[in-house]
Amino acid sequence: MADTVLNNANLTKADFSNSIFDGAAMSGVMDQDTVFDGASLKGVN
Repeated sequence: MADTVLNNANLTKADFSNSIFDGAAMSGVMDQDTVFDGASLKGVN
């Protein structure tokens, strides 16, 4: 049961993180600090 809850949370956060990263890359924003900070603020460690 715990594993299922964890997986759902991780999938949601991972999808959101990937979207942010892809969007930044497409826009030509390659500042690693900015991308990393954005992911961290969303709870993706």
